[in-house]
Amino acid sequence: MHLRTRRVTRTLQATGLCLKLSALILPATAQDLFSVNLYGFGRQNSGDVWAQPAAQETVRVDSGDEIGAPGFTSSGWQNVKGKPGKSNISSALGSSATLRIVQRRNDSPYLWTNTRSAATHGIPTASMLDGKIHGTFDPGDGSLQAIMEITDIPFEAYDLAVYFGVNAGLIGNARGRIRVNGEAERRFTILDSEPDGELVEMTDPDEPGNYMIIRGLSGSTLHLDAYGDGFNHLGPAGIQILASDRAREPIEITDSVHDRETDEITLTWTSFPGDMYGIYWSPEMEEFAPIINPAVPAHESDTVTTYGPFPSPGPDATKASFRIGPPNLDPPELERTWGNGDTIRLTFSEPIAPDSGLDPANYVVQRDGGSFATVESAEFHCDRNTIVLTTTEPLDPDADHTVTMNNLKDLAGYPLDGPNTGHFRTWDDNPDGVRVFILAGQSNMVGRGRVEIGHAGEAGAIGSLRYLAVNDPDNYARLLANPAEPASSSWLARDDVKLWWNRADLGQGPNIAKGNLGPQTVGENFGPEYGFGWAVGDQTDQPVLLIKSCWGGKSLNYDFRPPSATRARGGDVGAYYWLLLDQVSQILHNLSSEFPEWDGLGYHIAGFGWHQGWNDSLNQPPADEYEANLVDLINDLREEFDNPDLPISIGATGHGGSDQPGPRATLVAAQLAVADPELYPAFAGTVFTADTRPFWREGSVSPVNDGSHWNNNAESFFLIGDAMGAGILGMLEP
Repeated sequence: MHLRTRRVTRTLQATGLCLKLSALILPATAQDLFSVNLYGFGRQNSGDVWAQPAAQETVRVDSGDEIGAPGFTSSGWQNVKGKPGKSNISSALGSSATLRIVQRRNDSPYLWTNTRSAATHGIPTASMLDGKIHGTFDPGDGSLQAIMEITDIPFEAYDLAVYFGVNAGLIGNARGRIRVNGEAERRFTILDSEPDGELVEMTDPDEPGNYMIIRGLSGSTLHLDAYGDGFNHLGPAGIQILASDRAREPIEITDSVHDRETDEITLTWTSFPGDMYGIYWSPEMEEFAPIINPAVPAHESDTVTTYGPFPSPGPDATKASFRIGPPNLDPPELERTWGNGDTIRLTFSEPIAPDSGLDPANYVVQRDGGSFATVESAEFHCDRNTIVLTTTEPLDPDADHTVTMNNLKDLAGYPLDGPNTGHFRTWDDNPDGVRVFILAGQSNMVGRGRVEIGHAGEAGAIGSLRYLAVNDPDNYARLLANPAEPASSSWLARDDVKLWWNRADLGQGPNIAKGNLGPQTVGENFGPEYGFGWAVGDQTDQPVLLIKSCWGGKSLNYDFRPPSATRARGGDVGAYYWLLLDQVSQILHNLSSEFPEWDGLGYHIAGFGWHQGWNDSLNQPPADEYEANLVDLINDLREEFDNPDLPISIGATGHGGSDQPGPRATLVAAQLAVADPELYPAFAGTVFTADTRPFWREGSVSPVNDGSHWNNNAESFFLIGDAMGAGILGMLEP
């Protein structure tokens, strides 16, 4: 007999539900109903077809027309022009409410310059579907979602039907998303053909249709936000609100049973027929990021749903907390492919099912030239979004490879969407080639060191690099092309040390600065790369490439969050962690074209520099986690670069000197701790932290008074880079 323990978790509200199945279709005749046709015309210049009243009538519905989805069929439709503003709407039984179109991109029919086929002009449903308001989410072309509100709804509970239309000038895909009353987004794919009056319900995100039913809503205000995935000309064409006698009850976990013999768990929660739910878990009621199952259908008729048994997700089942929330119905897509040594990492947009993802037979790895590498094993890395393949023999260095994936599906059973191949090029590892150093961080790695303008905005004043060259020639005149004329000389540009920096942010096109190292290679200011380049350039006979990968206002806790941190402490891998790696790949895989003078030399990644921390020092929680996050960053980058002993040089966050406030003191202590061999013996001799606090210069001797950016003091920035460079030299082989 199994030993059983019972523990009911704290009640949790679901933040949103996605209706997957039509349920409990009720006759409209016994229920009150609002029916609204949203319409738009095409171009209405003189002589255009849409300037004619007869054409305009083809997108309106007569009040006496009985149309609508099953269970919603009714007459009494109202026509509302799809432009921002308020309209009073009436129900079939005389109730009233207010419709307000808050925002839309524009409104239009299926055809901008002509009406649809005359054969469908007499079909009321086709008229309702023709003409709609557009919503788009496309940062490159402006994002204007279609947003509507209906207030003063007189029903305690109601079901909602939303009808969608599209333009013949569809751009991109026919996919969109809708959010109702702040719940989770619902994905859909719309029929992109000319409306012929046929209604097709969207019950699956990938099966095209033209209407969606959402049941069990409540509250006197309905908020609807719909938009296309990109600038693809689709949006709501009509809506119906049907009085119902049943609303969703709050989602509540009513039972949690742990079978101690099998270490399996069964959950029961209150549910609504036709809904779908995601099951999430977390240790000790923290972030509910890990997914047990992203899409569990509710019981078909009962008011509770039971799921399980499933394996306990953590080492201690008595401490695992669960949440029932919105499902995740997005199909998985391959987001990133990377490989080096004998491992390949594949990152997907959704968690992959173990039975497909961990089967080595589902992967084929082909080298450039046609030969194959055998996949020996597949396992999850940090979470189920990333799979690590191990090959029986090492991959070729500095070579192109292709991974073909077969039969992969996510936890909800959706197959891989989009291409099933991933391409990558391995790192080179030529010890006699170009020495590459990666310099990453936030705004102070971007650099604010002033070259010519010093204190009070005066050229050559204290705080500028020019001031140092003139007044401290023993240390800084070497930076000049003509040291004998320090006040007027141009700056020396080192051709043995080159700089490459893609200044583009997420989603932006390339914005590359490159050239021989000088204080103005990337603009009027410089960062730690300048002192760093001089330090390492003076001590090596090999060419040196400095790759800057940095953006202002970024935290390690969120923006650069490494994969191992998500596995250990939750959260998502930071977008700038991936962007950093992508930018390094961009330059190194195109080294001969970016720097033709180095064609044929090859390269090796010699070290990594990190100057970041201001954002994490603004509050105590991220400062408290910084040490663990930094350790994870070091380990994960070494894995990415296939170098377990990659030298790491850290420039501490020393703004303000020795007098640091609470969170910043915590953060600086963390940066110093990771280089302490007694605390981290595995890092001994390979991790260095420069204590930059002595490099602080007050605003009175600096160009500006901006403590967050070292007061833009040139000496501070040069000394930070010099110290980081000296530290990394001590870890390099001669």
